[in-house]
Amino acid sequence: MHAQHIIIEITQCWAWRTPYPRVAAVLFKLFFIKPDQGAYTSCFAAASPLVKADPDKYKGQYIRPVGRIVAKNPNADKVNLAEELWETTETFLEGLGLYKPTERWP
Repeated sequence: MHAQHIIIEITQCWAWRTPYPRVAAVLFKLFFIKPDQGAYTSCFAAASPLVKADPDKYKGQYIRPVGRIVAKNPNADKVNLAEELWETTETFLEGLGLYKPTERWP
């Protein structure tokens, strides 16, 4: 699924720290979406009658807002990048004390 640009409270707070806070706030509203709107694509994938009616059409596909199947980036199939992301995520979470390695990348 597409990682959307979601405007959250901290993003809005950041807008007010810029030299032109009102302009930044307006631009953020133009280019970002609210969290509830950001959930639409996930909800579509999880609960849409369209997906239920034709699961093979959506299986393994890259879905953009809302419910559009688009071509994925060729890097999405590169195992070495997947392993690097996995290891980087583990290291980051270990550093925060949120993860203890019990299993490694398959």
